[in-house]
Amino acid sequence: MRNVLIIGDLGRAFHSFNVYFKNNPNYKVIAFLSDQANLILNQNYPIQLTGKAYPLGIPIYKEDELHSVIKRYDIEECVIAKSNYSQKQIIALATEIQAAGADFKILGANTTMLKHLKPVIAVCGSDATKTQVSCKVVEQLKLAGLKSVVVKHPVPEGDIKDKITQSFSKLSDLEYSPYSSIEKEEIKQQIANRTTVYTGIDYHDVLNKIDKDSADCDIIVWENANEDMPFFKPDLLITIINPDKLIDGYFNQPIDVNISLSDVVIIDKVCIAEPSTILKLRKKVLELNNKAVIIEAASPIEADDFELIWDKKVALVEFTNESKTQFSTCIAADKYGASDVLMYENSKIYPVTKFETSELNKLQDYLNQADCDLVLMDTPFNMNKALRINKPIVKVRSQFQELGTPNIKSTIQKFLKKI
Repeated sequence: MRNVLIIGDLGRAFHSFNVYFKNNPNYKVIAFLSDQANLILNQNYPIQLTGKAYPLGIPIYKEDELHSVIKRYDIEECVIAKSNYSQKQIIALATEIQAAGADFKILGANTTMLKHLKPVIAVCGSDATKTQVSCKVVEQLKLAGLKSVVVKHPVPEGDIKDKITQSFSKLSDLEYSPYSSIEKEEIKQQIANRTTVYTGIDYHDVLNKIDKDSADCDIIVWENANEDMPFFKPDLLITIINPDKLIDGYFNQPIDVNISLSDVVIIDKVCIAEPSTILKLRKKVLELNNKAVIIEAASPIEADDFELIWDKKVALVEFTNESKTQFSTCIAADKYGASDVLMYENSKIYPVTKFETSELNKLQDYLNQADCDLVLMDTPFNMNKALRINKPIVKVRSQFQELGTPNIKSTIQKFLKKI
């Protein structure tokens, strides 16, 4: 029996344990390591999910404890369960693991994707576009007379035991749910589309709940997060990318895996990128998968109450990550005639990377003291409810908009003819 450490994003790490290591007599998982450890309140992965082989659950440590944990527990093998990680970052992590004396591996699609008798359509992407696309998929299925449910990628946060299996079919279901504002906002879009949404931590249980509660469901729609691979084996895989995703000629892992496995690749935000960049993106997609159907989408930038922006000095706040180069709030400021943009440190953008109370308080203090007339904000949910500031907030958004054909409609129609 080998001592194992699972390193990475908690959703993918927990799923890797559930589908491969749980009840596996060849391995003993000693711990999880994650930069997200602070989101789950210093809990162990609970016995309700680990089973009897782990009566105390499994501890979760911070990722910077990697070397000490390997030495302390005589770890023999480390499993990398990362999403949206560059090839350089993967190699650097693997090197650190080897230097500490352990082996490493990454579990592949065949090992981690659950199979189901119902057809599965998977939509993979990290930003708000993925929910808009999955809503369009559901609409096309409805037009074909088919009933579907949406299953969302896990976002472990708070008490894990409260999130093992969840379903939402009406807004009141969300009222006392243990989900963050960003998660609730995405779920609300599906509920408004009259679709039941399932999510959780153990996706064997999620599938069992779908079979029990939605026996008349014809098709399962998987909606991804953080560029991860689907947890279910898809019969149709749609991957959404945009110009920000190609960094130094490469995609982060596992974006390149999803593209390689995809039936359809949507190149989004073509309206705000140089034509040469889009050509490079298409070329790279076809290098990975020359059989993929490519859909182009514009997703134009729009602003609520845009007339307030004209001739105003604005602060820009945006949910972002390190790889992002195109900022919708910058585009909106220019499009709607802002007179000036307030600088934050060496950037025009105040970056929001997480929605913890401490981070929101820091943002609130900054905006209240900021020398500007109003705030342009692009975040996954309405921050007016989370912030108390002395300036107007103008919401910036992008609306998914396909360009010509092929499109979602033709994709779904072609898929339905095959099943």
